[in-house]
Amino acid sequence: MRPNIKERALRDWLRGQIVSGKLAPGQQLPTQVALCRRHRVSHLTVQRAIGSLKREGFIHTRLRDGAYVANRPPHRHDYALVFAEDPSQVTNWSRFYTSLQNAAAMLGPTADCRFLPFFGVRGPQHGGDYERLAELVQADRLAGLIFVQGEHYVADTPLVTRPGLPRVTFKSRQLFPHIPIVTYDLRQFADRAAAWCRERGTRRVALIAMYSKPEMLRNFEECFAEAVTAHGLEHRPEWYLPAAAESAEAARYWTQLLMRLPPQDRPEAVLVADDNFVEPAMAGLHAARVRVPDDVAVISHCNFPWAGPRPRGVEWLGFDADRALRTCLGLLQRQRRSEPAPGSTMISPRFGAQLGMTEKETSNTGVDTAPELKGV
Repeated sequence: MRPNIKERALRDWLRGQIVSGKLAPGQQLPTQVALCRRHRVSHLTVQRAIGSLKREGFIHTRLRDGAYVANRPPHRHDYALVFAEDPSQVTNWSRFYTSLQNAAAMLGPTADCRFLPFFGVRGPQHGGDYERLAELVQADRLAGLIFVQGEHYVADTPLVTRPGLPRVTFKSRQLFPHIPIVTYDLRQFADRAAAWCRERGTRRVALIAMYSKPEMLRNFEECFAEAVTAHGLEHRPEWYLPAAAESAEAARYWTQLLMRLPPQDRPEAVLVADDNFVEPAMAGLHAARVRVPDDVAVISHCNFPWAGPRPRGVEWLGFDADRALRTCLGLLQRQRRSEPAPGSTMISPRFGAQLGMTEKETSNTGVDTAPELKGV
């Protein structure tokens, strides 16, 4: 049953008192008698408005003791993770998205907050979770939005335009002046990967990178070229595979063909710049009867915490989703306090060993379970 005009007005007024801080967490609400007199409504209207706010998580009631503001109201503790894609509609769900979801599940209880995922958010005409998310935004039931992807799809909606709502996005460049970005430092990633190859004595380096985002790919190509030059490595055009996520199996055949080149023309190391390609790349090396890391070194990008199978012999270098989410929370909280926030914040890459990821041998599969992620 839809609330009537008086019930909706009272509910919105009470919610506004809570969101503005005039009624603080744990504080008792005015009595039903006082609310009836102030707003000239019936006891039934008051009960229904309070019941609605209770279902929304703003208040709780005590038997014979009235209603109180919740200790953890949603506008202070609930954060939306916004995905433009829907995992039920795509063939290859990115491991970046999975790592964020896994990190959110672990971080929420320790950071005293909740992360709520919303999928397929592309605007009111595209279904998905847009309407549910927009309703929460309009009702001030979120502490902030974390756009994992796709805020440009909802540029003219309350998700982007509603005043006072903290927001942050994972992007390589800032699309909206009022939405700070968190981005991964690809230049440092390429430099650390190249330094690792040099330290191992592997001079000739091949590269596998994802091309589904051309702008990011061009940026990484430049970073990789600079790192190769800076560390005195060798890279050739035929040692480069730009592949789409939907064509990850191409890495299998490409690495197999690489190892058929004459020894002096083969790469001594392979940098897999996207962890969605690491298993097929390793399968190709295995099919070519190449031993990793004895015959060829493999260093792969990794979204920590790692959620997939882990091939043996690979060096992992990547970005910690826990650290990224904590950075997002810090930016959102600064906005809520009306403090200036930097337009762009970069997350530095780390090696797996820095995050407690150790090599383990397992049966005949060549993989093991997801590693533990130690506190950062």
